[in-house]
Amino acid sequence: MRSEPACASAPKPDSEPHYGRAPCQRSAPCWAVAATHPQAETWAAANLNRLGYPTYLPLHAIRTRDRITHSLTRIALVPLFPGYIFLALDGDDWRPARYALGVRHLLMCDDRPGIVRKGTVEALQASEDARRTIPPPGALWAAGDPCTPSHGPFHGLPAAVVAIDAEIATIAVMMLGALRRVQIPVEHLSRRDED
Repeated sequence: MRSEPACASAPKPDSEPHYGRAPCQRSAPCWAVAATHPQAETWAAANLNRLGYPTYLPLHAIRTRDRITHSLTRIALVPLFPGYIFLALDGDDWRPARYALGVRHLLMCDDRPGIVRKGTVEALQASEDARRTIPPPGALWAAGDPCTPSHGPFHGLPAAVVAIDAEIATIAVMMLGALRRVQIPVEHLSRRDED
C-alpha cells in the first residue's frame, strides 16, 4: 500500500504538482481543503462563497432508513468526505477563508494551505452525476464511486475510487490532514451505500 507525501516544498520539474507548498498561479486557481465543524459542510461552503471563495462539496447517494417508519428507506445525498470541503484559492489571499463561519481550519503545509494534486477535484466533479445514484449490487467499480476499505489500516475511512487497474484500486482518502491517493486490492473495497 502506497500513499503520497503530506508535504512537498515544490513540485518536481518533470511531474505534475501535488499536495504541498507549490504557490498558486494567478492564471488558474488552486484547490485546497478546509476542515469543517461536524455536519457543517454546506454552511461552511455558503460562508466561503459569500467571502468570494469558490467551493466544491462532493456528494454521494446513500440509502437511509426513515426515522419514523424504520421499514421504509429513501435516497439521501451526503458528503463524500464528511467534515471536509474543497475551496479554490487564487494567489496568497487565503487568510479570510481560515476564519469563515463553519470552517475549523485549513489543511496546512508548513505556514501555507496545502494544494490538492492537479486534476483530483476535476475528476471528482466529472463523476458527480454517477455518485448521485446507487449502483446495483455486484456492479463493477468506476472512478468516483464512494467506497470504504474493508481491511487493513484504512478500514472504515470514507474514500472514493480514483482508478482501477486489474486487481488494484487507487482510492482517494482523507487522512492525516490531506487528501491522499492509496492503492489497495479491489477485493478490500466495500460500497458506502447505507447509513
